[in-house]
Order: sequence, then C-alpha cells, then structure tokens
Amino acid sequence: MASENIVERKIYRVLIDQLNKVWERVYFLTNAKSVDAEDGENLETKVGAIKGITTSTTVTENGWAMDAKTVNETLTGINTEMSALKKSVADAKNAIASALTSKGVTTSADASFNTIIANLNKINTGYKGQSANSIGYKDVTFEVKNRTDPSSSGEYTGHGRLDYTLAINDRYAAIIFTLQNDRGNIGNNYDTINIASISGTTYRVIYQISSNFYICALTVPNPGTNIRFIIDFNQSSSTQQNNCIGRLRIWGLK
Repeated sequence: MASENIVERKIYRVLIDQLNKVWERVYFLTNAKSVDAEDGENLETKVGAIKGITTSTTVTENGWAMDAKTVNETLTGINTEMSALKKSVADAKNAIASALTSKGVTTSADASFNTIIANLNKINTGYKGQSANSIGYKDVTFEVKNRTDPSSSGEYTGHGRLDYTLAINDRYAAIIFTLQNDRGNIGNNYDTINIASISGTTYRVIYQISSNFYICALTVPNPGTNIRFIIDFNQSSSTQQNNCIGRLRIWGLK
C-alpha cells in the first residue's frame, strides 16, 4: 500500500532562467499551523481562537470580535448618555447653589460637592426654643478726671473705648447684646454710649432703657464670621471719679 509523507514548512523553488538566475517559488497546499507570522507564531495560534465578527452587544461567549460599526455606534451612545448625565449633575449643583445663596450662604455654581455639603450645614434653621447662652463679653474701665476747660471749674470728663472681636463658631437663630455704662464711685454724673462701629454684620437698637443702657440685636452671621465691636463710653461729672466701667454682654439663641 502506498504511503504519503507530509512535508510542511519547506520552501520549493524552481530555476526558470539559468542565465539570469531567476527562481520561481512554488507554494504547496498547507494549513494554518504551517503559515508563519513575523513574530514566529503560526496563523492558527494568532487567529484560530477568533470565532467570527458579530454585531451583537450582548454576546458573553469568548472568541467573538465586534464589528467596527457596532463599536462606533455603541461608543457614540455611551458618550451621549455621559453628556446628558454631566448636564443633569451640573444643573442640580446650580439649583442647589442658587438655593443656598438665597438662604444667605453664598455658594458658586461650580462649587465642589464637599463645599455644597458644608454650606448646607450652615443654613440657619430658625429658633428651636432653647435658652440663650452667653457667647461673649468685654469690660473697659476708665476714670473721670479731665476738665472740659482746665482754666475753669467746669465738669470733669472721662472716656473709655471698648474694642472686642467675637468669633461666631456656631449657628444661631438670634444674637442679642447689651451695653451698659456703669457710673463710678460718685453719683450725679452724665453718661452716654456711642457705637462707633460693628463690623462683620449689622445691628439695631431694640430698646434704650436710659442713656447708659442699650439692648441691641445683631443680624445673625454665618459660622466662621468675626464680629468686631468698637464702643465708646463717655461720662462727665462735677467731681473726679474712679472705677467707671463700660460693659458689653452678648447672648446667642439657638
């Protein structure tokens, strides 16, 4: 019985022009394993695992290559959805920032989510029925010893300036402060209070019991605000006096 030897991975050439030494390379029938690639791998190893090209986007079996047009359409759809999602998030951030700003907590539309969360916690939610707590106080002591006119026997005058900065570290529904100009060791004098400036917020006088006692309210600032009080306490008397005191007391209501 005749037998056949299969010879693979061999090159067969025929000399067709001896003078010019022209050879003709002849390829025989072969298989994918016998076709070499530049990197030394054969065709079977490189592409044999690919089962085909598909347009399906739900294939879960290994070995299928996706059609280029399908890939492009899928990526286009993903990009469209991502753009819509980004716009939705940006619109939501802008709406929240606008609402925060309207509540007195200034927030930019491009603020980070951490900033937005922190600003949400700064919103004043109103009075909760809790008692008022002292959150700041300051005294200034002065004397009444200078004459208005040193050459006459007129009244003596004295002045004390109080300069105090209060750091607001919490949220309050209301902030009340009182100013009191305490007379010295001798009565029958004339005293006044002058609010030179209050920076960091605004204020209004709620009630003036006398020229030496004020009850006032602050516009509630946000946490992190510093409020500076500069108050002048003035007194005059027919006699010299010691131990005149200007007092500032501050209460916060939650």
